[in-house]
Amino acid sequence: MKRALLTIMALLLFLACSNGCRKQEKPITTLDDAKTARIGVMIGTTGEQITKERFPRAQVKSFDDVMDAVAAMKSGQLEAIVTAYPTALQVAKLNREFTFLKQEPLSNEDSSIALRKGEEQLLADLNRVIAGLQADGTLAAMKKRWFKEDLSPYQEPDLTLPSAGKPLKIGVCATREPLSFVDKSGRISGHDGELARWVSIRLNRPIEFLNMKFMALIPALQSGKIDLIISGMTATAERKKTVNFTQPYFANAQVMLVRKPGVTPPASQSGATKLSSADDLKDKRIGVLLGSVHDTYATKQYPRATVLQYKSPSDLMLAVKSGKVDAAFYTHETLLEVLRQDPELALLGKPLFSVPIAVGFNKDNNSLKNQFNTFLHQLKANGQFNDMVTRWILQGSTRMPKVDGAKNNGRLVIGIVSDKGMPFTIIKDNRMIGFDVELAERFAAWLGKEPVFADMEFGSLIAAASTNKIDAIFSTLMITDERKKQVAFSDPYYELGASVFALKKNIAETAIKSDSPKVVTPSFLSDLVTSFQSNIIHERRYLLIL
Repeated sequence: MKRALLTIMALLLFLACSNGCRKQEKPITTLDDAKTARIGVMIGTTGEQITKERFPRAQVKSFDDVMDAVAAMKSGQLEAIVTAYPTALQVAKLNREFTFLKQEPLSNEDSSIALRKGEEQLLADLNRVIAGLQADGTLAAMKKRWFKEDLSPYQEPDLTLPSAGKPLKIGVCATREPLSFVDKSGRISGHDGELARWVSIRLNRPIEFLNMKFMALIPALQSGKIDLIISGMTATAERKKTVNFTQPYFANAQVMLVRKPGVTPPASQSGATKLSSADDLKDKRIGVLLGSVHDTYATKQYPRATVLQYKSPSDLMLAVKSGKVDAAFYTHETLLEVLRQDPELALLGKPLFSVPIAVGFNKDNNSLKNQFNTFLHQLKANGQFNDMVTRWILQGSTRMPKVDGAKNNGRLVIGIVSDKGMPFTIIKDNRMIGFDVELAERFAAWLGKEPVFADMEFGSLIAAASTNKIDAIFSTLMITDERKKQVAFSDPYYELGASVFALKKNIAETAIKSDSPKVVTPSFLSDLVTSFQSNIIHERRYLLIL
C-alpha cells in the first residue's frame, strides 16, 4: 500500500511538473540547436522559405511585422527569429538580451531594385546609377553610416531632390530599421530610403514613396501601382519569373536572432514586479502611435526599452490589452474616456508633459493658414469655440451638430484619423464626429467650401500635407520643432497632456491614477475647467474605438 501511494505521488508530481516545472530551454548557440525550436519568420520573405526548408521539424510561425515577432520572443512564445542581417542588427542593439549568430548565416543573398518586365531602358539607367554609386564610394559610405553597432544618431545627408517631371513611385516596407523605416517626422528613411533619393537625383526624376506590407510589393509593382521596389528585396529565381531586378546594391544575409545564453526573458519577470512609475519603463516594451510626439519622447527617454510603433489608436489599445507591450503612451484626455469604459486599464501616474495642438498646412499655403487663424479668432470671440469645448470635452457629448454653409467655393480636403478617440474623433452611425470634426466642418463652411475628409493613418498625415494631397490636418496634431520643418502650423487651439497607461493588474496600487485630473487648456479657458470633476460628465458618454 505504501509503495502504491508513493507511486501515485510520484506520478502526480511528474504530471504537475510537466505543466508548471518545465526544464529550462537549452540556449540556441548554433543553427543545429534550432532543429525543433519555435521560430518566427516574416511572411513572403526568403527567410520564411529558407527556414521551412532548413528546419522541417521546427515550429515555424509567420508574422507581418518583425516587431510582432520580437514581442512574441520576449514573451517566450518563440525561441528564435530568422530575418535579414540589418533587421537583426537593429533588434539586437535595442534589446540587449538578444543576439544573432553572426558566424553562421542561413544564406548569403544580395539586395536589388525590382521593376516591371519590359522596362529595359529604366533597367539600364538603374544599373548605371548603382554602378556609379559603387564606383564613387557612396554605397560604401551609406553602409558605414546606416549599419552601425551602436545607438548613436544616424548621419543622413541632406539631399535636394528634383521636383519637376513624372515621379517614380517607390514601393517600400518601412518596418526594417535601419534598412527602411519611418522616422519621427513621418518620412521614409534608412539605407534604402537614401538609395531611393540618390536614384531620384541621378535620374533627375522626383520620387514618391508608398509604404506597404512586404508581401504586397510585387503585386503592387505588377499592377502599376508602383514603379520600383527599393526595400532590401532579394532577386530569387522565383521572383525573376514575374519582375526584373537590377544588379545588387547591398550584400545581405538571412541570420538567426536568438536570446543570449543565461538571460531570462523580461516577460517571465513581469509578473514579479508591478509598474510603480514611468521610470520602470526603462527596459520594458512601450507602445506608441507611429510618428507621434509620444514616439519621439519614448525613444529618447527610454533608450534601453523596446519601442513598438502602431499605425492606429485601436492597434495600440489592443497591444496593451493582449500583452504585446507592457505599457503605452497616448493622449491624456482621450485616455480618461477609455478608462471610464474599460476597468482593466489604468493610468500610470500623472501626465508626463503637455503639448499645444494646431492645424497643419502645406508650408506654401500661408493664405489658407492665415484664413484659419482669422476664423479661429472669430470663433473664440463669438463664443462658439467655448461652446464646443463645453460640449465635447467637459460634458462628453456625442451629438454632432449640423453645420450649415454655402459650398460653392470648391472643396476643402481634410486629413484626419477616424479612430483617434473621444472627445476628438470617432465614428458613430457611419459618420465621423468629435471636436476636430466639428472644427473642420465649421472652417469649411466659413470658407464656403465642401468638407471632404481623408481618413488615413496618423503617420501619413504630414507627408500628405507636404505633397498637397490634403489641404489641412485636423487630428490633434502636436506642435514640434521637427514637424515645423515640414508643415506650417496654425495658432494653437488646445493643449493636450501625454500619459502612460497599462493593464491595471500590472500597476502598483499606489501608482494608479484613478481620479480625473482637470483638463489642461489654454489660459483663456482656464476659468472653465479649474474645478472640473468627473461627476459632471454626461451619463451618455461612452467609448467607440474601432
